[in-house]
Amino acid sequence: MKMVMAFMLINFTVSAQWTNIGSNLEENWMTGYCMDAIDSSTVLLSAAIDTLPRPLYLTKNGGLSWESIFTPTIWSANDVSIIDTAEFWFCYSNIIYHTSDGGDNWDVQFQNDSITNFINYIEMFDESNGIAMADAAVENTPAIILKTTDGGSNWISVNDSTFGWKSNLYLIDFVNPDTGFFFASRSTSGSLWKTFDGGYNWIETSLYMQPQNFPNSIDFYNSQIGIAGFKNDIKYTQDGGMTWENHIIDPGFTAVYDIEFSPGSPERIWGGGVHGLYLSDDSGENWMKISEGIHEKAVVRKIIFTDDNHGYVLCDSSRLYYISNAGSITSVEDVKKETLPTDFVLSQNYPNPFNPTTTIEFYIPSAISNLSDGKSSEVRNFKDFSSQAPRNDMVNVRLKVYDILGREVKTLLNKSLNSGRYKITFNADGLNSGVYFYQLTTGEYKHAKKMVLLR
Repeated sequence: MKMVMAFMLINFTVSAQWTNIGSNLEENWMTGYCMDAIDSSTVLLSAAIDTLPRPLYLTKNGGLSWESIFTPTIWSANDVSIIDTAEFWFCYSNIIYHTSDGGDNWDVQFQNDSITNFINYIEMFDESNGIAMADAAVENTPAIILKTTDGGSNWISVNDSTFGWKSNLYLIDFVNPDTGFFFASRSTSGSLWKTFDGGYNWIETSLYMQPQNFPNSIDFYNSQIGIAGFKNDIKYTQDGGMTWENHIIDPGFTAVYDIEFSPGSPERIWGGGVHGLYLSDDSGENWMKISEGIHEKAVVRKIIFTDDNHGYVLCDSSRLYYISNAGSITSVEDVKKETLPTDFVLSQNYPNPFNPTTTIEFYIPSAISNLSDGKSSEVRNFKDFSSQAPRNDMVNVRLKVYDILGREVKTLLNKSLNSGRYKITFNADGLNSGVYFYQLTTGEYKHAKKMVLLR
């Protein structure tokens, strides 16, 4: 096969369906503070609205309408946690509040001025088990990790390790009541620690940073796979923080405020901050900016996905975005300078079998000859242009998925493209296990390959 040299940079999205539901709240807000969700319909959030008091906001119908939940304080919550539509928690200052009747009545579950003056984070895993994190009252002493096994009737301070005293709600993440990660800052340095016994004992990982390089957020998919967001880049680990890979999100990015794994796809990561919302389908190696439905100047504060399809993004300036079909977002990713074939090529998807995402690559040759002879089902050979400058001929490309009965399942791509190598991610969320076919059609070229979804 003859090869030519080409340079291509492609980055776009198909089938994105984000909607700004912020206008459904009665109040405008300046800064989005915190948010939690238990399913695609039920969300609890706090934001800095223009007036006082500042209630919590609860939706039970996916953001179509919101209830204002007034609390014992007039200020916004530091963090919130919800387990059903009636029972939730929030922390403000150094107090943990709890309600079991949807906010009609509140009780103070924790307040101890001698050990902390600020609680950053709270997460309830069920009606009994939860974790909270607070700044230590004395600088450069162990941070306060609070643990409950009785629904908050008792919060026990469990951390006596000698690591830093201060953090924030974006720099701690527990994947279950026992396994958690915490970036603790000291006055001169900071490092990421991990626990496997609910915070009683901690192990320092290899992520050690100077103050000017502290991360802004962390998220862990499980005890091994995690990610940390910095200024315009991320660090990714597959071994519980012992080693890290570094990848750039966007050179112009100034802060990654929050980062979130898609619940069923550890290679699929959402990140956001000062310059909007970004998505990676390959464990953080490549990123694309989400432009359809998201304001270009949106400042993302909190990202939550209840499953691979349903997600919420809380932003500043009264912006709250919702999506119900995130699994259908696919990306054609960038390919730098490399050799390209002079034939159309549809590659075998990888991995195969897969669950639920797989990658499909295809090649558009450097020049498109006249396909008018009526033959449409075989790979074509084209004139050798390797001795000439690459051309920018455009060709309409369609990539579709069919089931074993030949019924169309999804259109992944229908767009005019230049010559180059393209990579597109297919998310089969919502489809049953079985044999499927993907078909590339462009001009008179048509070729299909088989793939297997195995759940």
